[in-house]
Amino acid sequence: MEFIKKEVMKIKGEKISTLKFRSKVSPARHVSTSSPNVQQKPVGFQEDLEKIVDRLRGGPSELDIITIVGMAGIGKTTLAKRAYNDPSVVNRFDVHAWITVSQEYRERDILFDLFYSVVPPTNEINQERRNQETADRVYKSLKWKRFLIVVDDMWSTDAWDNVSRLFPDDNKGSRIILTSRLTDLATYANPDGQPHRLDFLNNDEGWELLHQKLFGKRGCPFELEKIGRSIAEKCQGLPLAIVVVAGHLSKMSKTTDCWNTVAESVGSVVNREPGQCLDILALSYNYLPQHLKACFLYMGAFPEDFEIPVWKLIRLWVAEGFLNATGLTTVEEIAEECLEDLIDRSLVLAVKRSNGKLKTCKLHDIMRDFCLEEAKRQNFLHFLKKQSLDVLSEGITALRRVSFNCSTIFSSYSFHPTDPTVSFSRSILGFNISLQIAQSS
Repeated sequence: MEFIKKEVMKIKGEKISTLKFRSKVSPARHVSTSSPNVQQKPVGFQEDLEKIVDRLRGGPSELDIITIVGMAGIGKTTLAKRAYNDPSVVNRFDVHAWITVSQEYRERDILFDLFYSVVPPTNEINQERRNQETADRVYKSLKWKRFLIVVDDMWSTDAWDNVSRLFPDDNKGSRIILTSRLTDLATYANPDGQPHRLDFLNNDEGWELLHQKLFGKRGCPFELEKIGRSIAEKCQGLPLAIVVVAGHLSKMSKTTDCWNTVAESVGSVVNREPGQCLDILALSYNYLPQHLKACFLYMGAFPEDFEIPVWKLIRLWVAEGFLNATGLTTVEEIAEECLEDLIDRSLVLAVKRSNGKLKTCKLHDIMRDFCLEEAKRQNFLHFLKKQSLDVLSEGITALRRVSFNCSTIFSSYSFHPTDPTVSFSRSILGFNISLQIAQSS
């Protein structure tokens, strides 16, 4: 079908006759985008997988929408594939299909992906058919069938509304698996269901994944295991980061010196790999409204692994003027809503809550690395890493905000109004010192 689809795109409307197809939809393998069976032993999320498979095999006769949410690169698509290809699931459904929506959503592309996945083939294919006609054919082909469809990487409620209207609910026990980075979207798609929010891999699972990518079923040399576990731990349980680092390690000699070098700069390794981790994280950032972009970038001012007190973060956001009060809502209440929004978008991690109220939050290290790169590129924030406050030596002549940690800066330094760092900066934030400066100059 994929071959025919490409040929039709070339012919552009010419009739194709004498093509022979099977007369009914395949019960198991019509997949519109790449969704290969998982070759290696799956790592992590076993409990989530069991719950999802149980909902696919049993549960209500009504159409059930199973949502999976989490941070970019945490394994939503991988988990969906594992459930989709589970042997106990495959033969339960009459029709299977997999579509990837993504940020660049085009209704016509999605319609034809589904069309070629679920509509019984005929000896005539018309690529010029109208969207409504195509949608009707898809809907009728799913009518009175038990179907399993994965809708991967959904970004907007409008896109979901357009896609979901194609799925009839005939009490046949049909199921949809929806993956998204956005908790609000998952709740919108299924208000009565609890999303499967994926957590990070633990240290043992992280090492298992790294080991698997590098050695397969072979054992890791004894002298490398301790270093390897340290590398996996520094990825903080994010599967995407572990896979990227594993790809980097696979190109290097398997020696303690090489692995120690990587262990000392895991964040830099992830940043250097083109088109991989940071590009995927950037999609979440690019989708933010402008005021949330400023709030998010500002969080890069806090040190690595720093548990940020919510009250402090909100006061700093307000002081910077990122948000404005509207009507009866105070600017502090708006700031709280913005922070919860960033958490729902899987950009910020909630750490501690008390009586339902968020007390502390933090950034994953890889997300913070992206945050600092973007903030520096936009001249929004500069985080000092060197043993000096002479930031002008790095070619920066018009800073907006400067942040530093006294664990890496000489604590004996004293600020003066004439210092270049002060005169060029809007705000200066210091951590692990007795006095914090966050004063507009």
